[in-house]
Order: sequence, then C-alpha cells, then structure tokens
Amino acid sequence: MSEETQPSPSVDGTPTQGMITRVMSSAMALVSFAAVCFSGLLQGHSFASVIKGSLVALVVGAAVGTLAATVVRVVAAENFNKRVRGQETAESPPAGADKATGAADTGAGRTETARGEVSAAPTTPGN
Repeated sequence: MSEETQPSPSVDGTPTQGMITRVMSSAMALVSFAAVCFSGLLQGHSFASVIKGSLVALVVGAAVGTLAATVVRVVAAENFNKRVRGQETAESPPAGADKATGAADTGAGRTETARGEVSAAPTTPGN
C-alpha cells in the first residue's frame, strides 16, 4: 500500500521538476565528481583531499545541472508555444475572408488566401 511520490504540481498544473531536470542534474554531478576524482588521483593528492574536492564538485555539478536543465526546459517550452501559436494563426483565415474559398478581398482586384498568397483577379479583354 505504498504510494509513489510524484513531484508537486506548480500553479499551472505542470510538475515543478521534470525528468530532464533530474537526469541532467545527476549526469552533471557524476561527471564533475569523476573528473575531480581522477584529476586529483593523477596529480598524486591524498585520498582525503581528493574525496573532499570530489564531493564539493558533486554538489556544485548538481546545482549547475539543475539550473541548466531548467533553462533548457523553459526555452524549449517558449519555442514550442511560439510555434503552436504560429500554426494556429496561419490556419485561421484573415478577417473578411470568403468562407467558401478562404480568400479575402484586398482591394484593387486582388485576393489574399489564408496562407498569405496574393493573386490578381482575372481581367477580361474588353475592360
């Protein structure tokens, strides 16, 4: 009867910390720990100083990974929202559009379609 703990939702209902944040944070922490550990051992430092430096790098790497993942998630969400809004506006016909053809009269005998294409109205040879 144990329940899985889920991240608490934020105001808009999305989780406050997503999977990408946890993965990037963990990866950055482990990579920084390993880098400082190997560097210290190769330079011949004592075990205590290597572990001390590696643990500091672990904490700093986790914090940097969390910040980087948060920035990536926000930028990706903004870009996605812009693209979705752009598609919605491209699909809606302009004001004054003909419902049957989706074309709007732009004046001077030209029409504009919902995709923004402008075409001249056909002229007859007698005009």
